[in-house]
Amino acid sequence: MPNAVRVLLATLIVLCCVPAGLNGATVTAPDKGAVRVGLLDAHSGYYEPEGQDVDAGFRYFLATHDDELGGFRVEIRTADENGDGALASAQQLVQVDMVDAIVGLVRSSDALLVAGYLADHKTPLVIAGAGADALTQSDAQKNFTRVAHTSSQDDMPLADYLCKRLAKRTAAVVASDGPSGWESAGGFARAYTDAGCRVVQEQYGPEGGDWTPLVAKIDPGAQVVFASVGGIDAVPFLGAFRASGPKTALAGDGVLTDERVLRDEGESALGTVTALHYAATLPTSRNGAFRHGYESLGGGPVSQYVENGYVAAAALSAALAKLPAGPIRSDALAAALREVQFEAPRGTVRFDAFGQVVNDVYIRRVTQVGGRYRNDVIATYHAVSQFWRYDPQRYLQFPPYAKLKGTWVRPKPST
Repeated sequence: MPNAVRVLLATLIVLCCVPAGLNGATVTAPDKGAVRVGLLDAHSGYYEPEGQDVDAGFRYFLATHDDELGGFRVEIRTADENGDGALASAQQLVQVDMVDAIVGLVRSSDALLVAGYLADHKTPLVIAGAGADALTQSDAQKNFTRVAHTSSQDDMPLADYLCKRLAKRTAAVVASDGPSGWESAGGFARAYTDAGCRVVQEQYGPEGGDWTPLVAKIDPGAQVVFASVGGIDAVPFLGAFRASGPKTALAGDGVLTDERVLRDEGESALGTVTALHYAATLPTSRNGAFRHGYESLGGGPVSQYVENGYVAAAALSAALAKLPAGPIRSDALAAALREVQFEAPRGTVRFDAFGQVVNDVYIRRVTQVGGRYRNDVIATYHAVSQFWRYDPQRYLQFPPYAKLKGTWVRPKPST
């Protein structure tokens, strides 16, 4: 675990144990009992940084809310989703630790692996990272709620922005070769082509691989390059793109320039346009207090995963506030989660009938201000659903994006 995250988590654990009140006085509130929450995050492997951010965001909410959620005292149990071990970790939390709800899961394959088990046990699950579309579409369950975007959700507004507002009529698509990459590229390509523009190239690269050969093959005739490349691949991809890629506009999913990697990307990220449901630069008092408060504890910049963890805690808090004191019924908590609406650092949060978050999506451009690189908001799409502007029932009839991989290139219209 990075030292900055170790320091932050240690600080938050201490803060969660300090009674809140003016001048150090203890505030006594009605005690509704305890809620036991399992944090099932990546604590090792490729997605460890994102998992640690989700954990830190959740704990930061507790530290600033008297270590309570909706009037219930909070007991935390932690487990590592850790690839093939994700199911065993989920079983530990449910059957041994007896948690009332599980929060986390940053890797889609891990979330899909444990989804059936958690559905069978009716354990409320608040997904704070994994974007697999199926989790809130074909495989949606009444006990699932997701505060993170689906893999395709935020990229459909970006397609509209590039095609209609910037008049970038042709795009080359580059993405990680996995479910999240296929869905991100697919959501972008569908919305882009339906808006009247054309995908001229589609390429996929392996996670943790060498991006230089793939970048060298990007069609220089495309007016924009859309890239869905994140995590530890974002920095080398951007470096390769600036060194040997086409001298054209670069846009992408928000993971490409997430605050977790933006500092290391530096100048290579300048001018890159991305779409995401959160921007650290949002000029609202709520977001300013959240960002400054978190960063003052030494946890580093606020990434989307920190905010996801924080919003997961806020959603649980709002739902638990609707429940009576005493033992928590899992069905009541799951139902309450679907019904909440509240203000978060990202803006207004609510959920659709499938448990997927509906919120604003921000189009951002990387700039440098005072020596610091940041994602400045240049456009906002309000209340974006996982189905974008499509009829939900029609959208659910589309083939999965995994099956559409490699099919998005369209020939140039004949004149």
